[in-house]
Amino acid sequence: MKCLYIYHLIPQHPMKKLLLFLLITSLTISCKVANQPLQKPHIAFSFDDGNPYDILSYKGADWNAMIVNQLKKYKIQSVWYVCAKGVDNPEGKLLLQNWNDAGNYIANHTYNHPSYNDSLMTLQKMVKEIQSCNILISNYKNYRKFFRFPYLSSGRTEAKRDSMRAYLKQNGYRQGWVTIDASDWYISSRLINRLKQNPKADITGFKEYYLNHIIDRATYYNNLSKGLTHRQIKHTLLLHFNLTSALFLTDLIERFKKEGWEIDNYSDAIQDPIYSELPIAMPAEQSLIWLMAKQSGKFEKELRFPGEDGIYEKAKMDKLGL
Repeated sequence: MKCLYIYHLIPQHPMKKLLLFLLITSLTISCKVANQPLQKPHIAFSFDDGNPYDILSYKGADWNAMIVNQLKKYKIQSVWYVCAKGVDNPEGKLLLQNWNDAGNYIANHTYNHPSYNDSLMTLQKMVKEIQSCNILISNYKNYRKFFRFPYLSSGRTEAKRDSMRAYLKQNGYRQGWVTIDASDWYISSRLINRLKQNPKADITGFKEYYLNHIIDRATYYNNLSKGLTHRQIKHTLLLHFNLTSALFLTDLIERFKKEGWEIDNYSDAIQDPIYSELPIAMPAEQSLIWLMAKQSGKFEKELRFPGEDGIYEKAKMDKLGL
């Protein structure tokens, strides 16, 4: 319509038809570019747990600030799924304030980090965990009503799964799905053990293993998601507040960029329709992509259970002497 309006404003001229053709062609190309699907893989970062305690020679305030500052350096907005017990103290509250002030989201990861799959963990107990965490975090400006299950475990019976989903929906929570899971916690624990044995140890091998591992898992889940959805989704990566995040986050960001990934703010990534999915596969755990693949029944030969764990990394790290 805009082209037709312009067309009528132009005086009669032999070149009028050509001009109209060029205008329509230009507008058509612009519309196609604006509406074309994502081509590059996209990723956003999310972090779980958190605490203000020292890690070896790294003071709690310092290694936490390293994570915040690396995100800030690249102008990346992330989210902290807070396990409240670890930060329910003056030092922890200061970390929460610093995270909030940097523009990052704060969300719920329970108070004590229990597994909902535990046979003794009832809906009522889990609700109390969520409410207790909210008491600590809900007054921060960037608090959002998102909830992520500890261990990504949302029920091993349909009754437990559905009762919690009903609670979250009735109380206005979004489920804090991840699409890319990885065992960064295991690599971090082995790195700490090495530095305990030798504070001056060369940790280059740990860095390279960490980067290769995260990229490998990201590539795997990205390929799996494209097989499921036939499009390029916006991924969220599960990381933790730990030593590998503090020491290697800049390297990880640069590695993703080198591999052709676009890095999104968390607030943008979760607008992808994928995060409205509620797979019904059982057990209700692991990443969102794992659950969707399980539900499809088309990927049984390549799905492992659990999807990610230290058991898969131990032999490889042992072989490398890490």
